[in-house]
Amino acid sequence: MFKVDEIVGVVRLKHSYDQYALMVLSGYVERQDAERKRTVSGKIRRSAATYKIKKEMPTLAEYEKLKQKRFTVTADELMDEAYNEISSLADEMRSWYDNLTDTLQQNDRGTRVGEVADTLEGISAQDSIELMSQVEVYHLPNLDSSSRAKRAAEVARMLQDVAAACHDYVSENRPEVKDEDAAVAVKDEEDSETSYEDSDYDELDSIADQCENDAQEVEGIEFVPMYG
Repeated sequence: MFKVDEIVGVVRLKHSYDQYALMVLSGYVERQDAERKRTVSGKIRRSAATYKIKKEMPTLAEYEKLKQKRFTVTADELMDEAYNEISSLADEMRSWYDNLTDTLQQNDRGTRVGEVADTLEGISAQDSIELMSQVEVYHLPNLDSSSRAKRAAEVARMLQDVAAACHDYVSENRPEVKDEDAAVAVKDEEDSETSYEDSDYDELDSIADQCENDAQEVEGIEFVPMYG
């Protein structure tokens, strides 16, 4: 597929793997300085980015494992990132609204901007719990963040992935204790590793439910375009 020291373009890399190739294969390729060429009209134009193959490239199966590792994070990390982005969007919309004149704030467009700001500000960030650091989430990011609507859609996906991973973790790891003897048996099996109470799993389920609700709230927002 590729040879060591070969110079290749972005399109070929992404075509051979996928759109995440440059993020996943950072240890395999090295960006080359773009050449500057003068056009007939005298303008300076930079050539398209190219990359030098540093070592033998992974097979598609190996690449999938690398991608899985690259985009797997803990539930608390991904959740915090999602709510931080909601906060950023809320600040942007509030700033936009506050900078409108009184007349513009009261027209249809201004009212919509204010409503979006209110909705985003009404979504409170949740506090993570220790158990969330044990939950791994595989989340492939949206690489297109060119609009607030697309950023919000990514936030919704992040929260949905957190919720699904947390619910799965509870289903797979919550000990089923039916009586006191069973409770003692479970406790005896626990070594030095951190153990969690039934209430911890309840709280994790509750956080997952709220993530799902907030994802739906964000998905329902109709962002006002800057122009038009």
